[in-house]
Amino acid sequence: MNMPGNAIRIVALTLLVGLAGGGVRADTFDAIKQAYRKAACVKINFISIIESSVFETVDSVAGSAVIAGSGKYKVVLGKDKYLFDGVDLYSYSHDNNQVVIERLDPDDRFGAEVSFITRLDEIYKTAILRPDSTYRLVKSTSGYDNVPDSLVVTIDRRKSAIRTIEYFDVNEEKNRIVFREQSLTGGCDSTVFVPEFPDSAERMRLK
Repeated sequence: MNMPGNAIRIVALTLLVGLAGGGVRADTFDAIKQAYRKAACVKINFISIIESSVFETVDSVAGSAVIAGSGKYKVVLGKDKYLFDGVDLYSYSHDNNQVVIERLDPDDRFGAEVSFITRLDEIYKTAILRPDSTYRLVKSTSGYDNVPDSLVVTIDRRKSAIRTIEYFDVNEEKNRIVFREQSLTGGCDSTVFVPEFPDSAERMRLK
């Protein structure tokens, strides 16, 4: 799937990672992953940071995400928006004033906009680098072409929350998602997933 501009960043959330290793005791990350998987609604505020070694630049932008247990999601990244209503993905570029609409394959509906955070065990296998602290996740499931192949995740054990996700994107630039706030609730407001974009925006549907 062709993701417009900033979609490569995330996600994210770059922002949002699996437990491995037979015989290893369960730790806090197990509980965090299960909580995200079972939550009817996940809300996240984050900072997306991209470090380019080629251009020697660091670019950061604030973002937010609302992810329903049904798979629907809305991610706002700066002035850009990505919305999946259960059938179509709407990618809105503010700079281009354009909305790209595409029908997603059921096995590839989670992407680089952090929406995959609720499916970490489903997509990745996890190795513990530091118990209750740092983990490396490697994609172990076919499909999900738009999610990173591997991640390094840190958690806050006391808050039972994800702290950061790091990965390298297709351009070999380091992406870091810093989670500022996150909450799990009993349900999302359904109006959040209704596509609403400026009337002046060009609509383009991909086949």
